[in-house]
Amino acid sequence: MMCTLTLLVEGSRGERDEMQDAHSIVIDLWSLEDKDDSKIEAFKRKRLSFFSVYDGHSGAKAATYCENVLHKNLLNNIQSMLEMKMEGLLDADDALCNSSGELSPKHITRCILDAFKQTNSDFIKIVQKERLKDGCTAVVALLYGDLLYTANLGDSAAILAAETDCRSLKCFPLSKEHTASVYSERMRIQKAGGTVKNGRVEGVIEVSRSIGDAAFKHLGVICTPEIKIDNFSTEKLHPHFVILGCDGLWSKMQKQDVVKFVGDFLSAESTHQAVEEILEQQDLQLPDENLLSVEERVKYKVQRTVRYRKMTVQMAVKALVNEAVKRGSSDNVSALLIFFGKNKF
Repeated sequence: MMCTLTLLVEGSRGERDEMQDAHSIVIDLWSLEDKDDSKIEAFKRKRLSFFSVYDGHSGAKAATYCENVLHKNLLNNIQSMLEMKMEGLLDADDALCNSSGELSPKHITRCILDAFKQTNSDFIKIVQKERLKDGCTAVVALLYGDLLYTANLGDSAAILAAETDCRSLKCFPLSKEHTASVYSERMRIQKAGGTVKNGRVEGVIEVSRSIGDAAFKHLGVICTPEIKIDNFSTEKLHPHFVILGCDGLWSKMQKQDVVKFVGDFLSAESTHQAVEEILEQQDLQLPDENLLSVEERVKYKVQRTVRYRKMTVQMAVKALVNEAVKRGSSDNVSALLIFFGKNKF
């Protein structure tokens, strides 16, 4: 799983007056630390990458707030948990929590849950002070070593495209939908004293879990995400890419259709011809390769490979968003595509 990641995000306002989606891409979450604590440096060998898409409603403030804050809250929680682990204050009964002090899935899950809770609590204070109605859904992917943690609340979603034994790409959902029409969600809302009318809480909002939406929090609209953990080092799957998207994408495209569309686009000869033509034009601006040293040639080839992958993924995610709009999505449409570099297009 430790491989180069190539990822791009694309968004479309659709027919809405305002773009209320937001996203975060942090390849190295460790780099955002504001503390210099050499005692926990040994625990940072594992990759820690954070990706998210936020779909705002009743305004963009909740999504923008999460874009700037949620991953920082998560990092602070992980850092605090590592310090507790180092001091022997955490149990080590988890089989995946080894003697090196790495955090177990149970610990990381607690960090994620607390980050969502704190982000919602802090934002609620802001909206109550400013009398705002903003809220947002969230879908988050956290890579910690070989483990992929997917956390979501609301109707945004994440999928994994992986190669099976028959060498075809198959879609594996990484999240569940949280709307007022889902039985278990509706039961919780009604138990809290809320009502569901026409599939909406109090006839107003469709999602049953969110950040913000202060007026509905006492009516069973919670900020607790569902978390799924996938271990790519042990499963007999060959992950190719992950897509995070808001409901504007999924409302017009089935998840398996999305996997097929992106997979076909990434492998299409026409895609690679287009990328190669662009790169050849860019190469004309560079010095003659024959004038470069051996070291410079190696560096150039590596950089060209990176540009090739980035441009291909960028074209794929843009084509995906355009396809959703073409199929009739009038909502904001945002998609984040994470391609695992060990795979061929």
